[in-house]
Amino acid sequence: RVTRPMETARGPSAPPPPPPRQLRESSLSLSQQSSSPLHSSHQALDSHRAASPFDLEQELRSTKRRLVEALSNCEALQMTEAVIRDQLAELEQKLVERDDAQQAAATAAAEAE
Repeated sequence: RVTRPMETARGPSAPPPPPPRQLRESSLSLSQQSSSPLHSSHQALDSHRAASPFDLEQELRSTKRRLVEALSNCEALQMTEAVIRDQLAELEQKLVERDDAQQAAATAAAEAE
């Protein structure tokens, strides 16, 4: 198994990577977008059918590099999403606590009257 650069940056609280099926679906949806790097690579490969093996190897390496970069970006976005979700949960908890405190103060004020 090859270790990707983003894996070493993961901390203990980082979410696990999505299951392979989800990654495949993400890759599929990317390949269906006409402006995606995958689509342009397919076009480039189609236009170089008679190209030399060296040219095809260079194109393959370039495509692989773009795919690795895209996967790395996806992993970074997933980690960012997890951090944002954690922060949102903390803010929602603080909001609930504030509302509870306000309700308790209002109840105490009403009882004092």
